[in-house]
Parts: sequence; structure tokens; C-alpha cells
Amino acid sequence: MLLIIDPNNDFADSHGSLYVPNANKAIEAIAHYINENNPEAIAISLDTHRRYHVGHCAYWQGEGVKPFTNVRSEDVENGRIAPVFAPKEQVLAYLHDMESQGRVHTLWPEHCLVGSWGWACPNQLVQAVNTWDNRHHGQRPLHFYQKGEYPDAEMFSIFSYVNEATPNTHGKLVLDQLAQYDEVVVCGFAKDYCVAESVKDLRNDSRFEGKLRFFEAGMAAIDPQSANLSIYEECLNNFGAKCI
Repeated sequence: MLLIIDPNNDFADSHGSLYVPNANKAIEAIAHYINENNPEAIAISLDTHRRYHVGHCAYWQGEGVKPFTNVRSEDVENGRIAPVFAPKEQVLAYLHDMESQGRVHTLWPEHCLVGSWGWACPNQLVQAVNTWDNRHHGQRPLHFYQKGEYPDAEMFSIFSYVNEATPNTHGKLVLDQLAQYDEVVVCGFAKDYCVAESVKDLRNDSRFEGKLRFFEAGMAAIDPQSANLSIYEECLNNFGAKCI
């Protein structure tokens, strides 16, 4: 199984609103991998939001609401920043939960708006997937997963929201589908955000021990020094993962 995490144009194309440096080269590598290695199955996750989303400015009002602002519970408590529509108590509970995990809630440029160009996949990847699918007459598994549609919580991992209380039924179903395969080749964007968070969930499921393969050329990171990248080393050393 080739698992491609969030190859949306907004991350993978240099004109995207949250372009990950070198992601365009990674897309070329992924397309080449599909053409040359003929995977048994392909799964693609797509980051999927509406404009009204907790990670977008439209969800908030107040002082300093702009992309890349960090929103903390104290900002909401003192009224400097407030949700436009969601109940204050709900938002505070969410922020407190994030902060208890050592996370900071960041506002992003609007990205991966469902139906938009930024939500779609790069043409080179689409062509490679369609060529592969046609070669096998549509008989090999091809899965597309949408993630992040719930407006009131971030979903970095393709399997789970950052707030465990957030309703989420599809994450377990996706894990169950992937667990059927002897190898899961992981790639996508960003290596230090959504891919890393997804790998953490895979690491916590014993069914994937010895199955993970990290396709390095098919990833790109926002911050090559991010502490989140340590999950790959952990999996290589203690979970039977390999780099390819």
C-alpha cells in the first residue's frame, strides 16, 4: 500500500497558500515511484476544510487575528481574541486541551478549501495515479480520504483529531484498511506536521510493527529541525520501520 498524505496543491505547488519547500520535487518522486514500482494499492488523504474552520481567521475576531498568529487560552479569557460563532466555553476547553499536550493553536492562511484548486491534487500525481489505475483496469484498491472537515478542531494526523473528544469514526476505519497490507509506504506533506502526526498514530498501533516504509524522496518538511521528526528515528530503531 502506498499512502500519500495530503498532496493538495496548497501544500505541493509553489503557488499554494501553504506551500512546503521542495514539495514539487517530492511530487515528481511520488509519480515516478508509482510508475516504476506498481504498488498493490494506493491511498491518498486530502486535507479538507471550509472557510469557517478553527485554523482559519474567519473563525475568530479581535486583536491581531491574521495568518500565523498563535491563539492561546489566555487570549480568549481576557477577550483579546474571541470566536465569532462557537461558544466561548467550548473554544476554551479545546485550547486548554491543546495546551495540556504542549501544543499551540496557530491560525493558517486559508487552505485546502473543499472544491478549490488548492484542495485538488497536482496534475503530475493525478496522471500517474490514473495511468496506474488504467493499467489494472480499475481492479486494484484506490482510496481517497478527506480529513479536517469538522470545523471546531484541528486534524493533523489523517487518523485522529488533536482533541480526542472530537467525534471521529473514520480514523479507525482507515487504520483497519491499511492494516490489511504487509507494507505501508508512507510519503506526503508536511513531513514534520501531518505526516509525522499520522506516523505517531501508526506507531501506536501494533498491527503496523515491521510494516512501515518511509519514502524519503516523497516527503518535504516545513522545518527540517522540527522535534516532530524524531518519530521517524523512533520507528526505525524500535518499530521495525525502514527508509526506502
